[in-house]
Amino acid sequence: VNIPLNSTLAVRLAAQHVEHDGYLSDGTDDQDLSSARIRVLWEPSTMVSLKVGADVTRSRANGFGASPNPNPTTDKFIGGLDPRLAGTPYGLFTLPPNPPSFWHDDEWSLNAQLDVNLGVATLTVLPAYRYQDLNYRLYNPFFENRESPRTRQKTIEIRLSNRTDTLKWALGAYYLKVDQKNVSRTRAELILLDSNVPDYRQHIKSYAFFGEATYSLTNALRLIGGLRYTHEKVN
Repeated sequence: VNIPLNSTLAVRLAAQHVEHDGYLSDGTDDQDLSSARIRVLWEPSTMVSLKVGADVTRSRANGFGASPNPNPTTDKFIGGLDPRLAGTPYGLFTLPPNPPSFWHDDEWSLNAQLDVNLGVATLTVLPAYRYQDLNYRLYNPFFENRESPRTRQKTIEIRLSNRTDTLKWALGAYYLKVDQKNVSRTRAELILLDSNVPDYRQHIKSYAFFGEATYSLTNALRLIGGLRYTHEKVN
């Protein structure tokens, strides 16, 4: 839905919902997802443009599933958690007290784009933030996987650019910061061995400088040159 509020301000709204039952007999490979997005455009003059956006996504499902191969039943869509697999080498996780599988994913983000015409060039600023909280328990034949990663990501890009009939160029800088933590657990079915990675953390910091120019020698021949420097640290 696009809504022009006045001569300088407009809003765009979008939403979706996707839902279906599981393709496998144990209810896995299903989907229940809702998401929405809003964008606001403000153009107070021909020299300035500002776009601000936000989005949110929520997913609740049984999660991804698996079917054993070779299949000990006549159902080609049998899932690994189907009670009919109890008593077979694939069916240990079908028995209590194993909790059910699930897939919970919550995400949201904010972003903006500011364009200012400076005369000799256009200044563009692009800040953004994204957050994800993922939590799931999945069963494959012989394995149980349990993870709960949480991720925060910040970025900003700043560019100067211009173009004429013969020359197009851009100079810019970019910054990225990612913070992630996760608790992971894997259990082997036959030997019931747990493998835990408690409080796993990862931090990424990256920045870059770049430039590119395109020069048209003729209508059919162009020269393109560019350079980028990136520094990234992961711990």
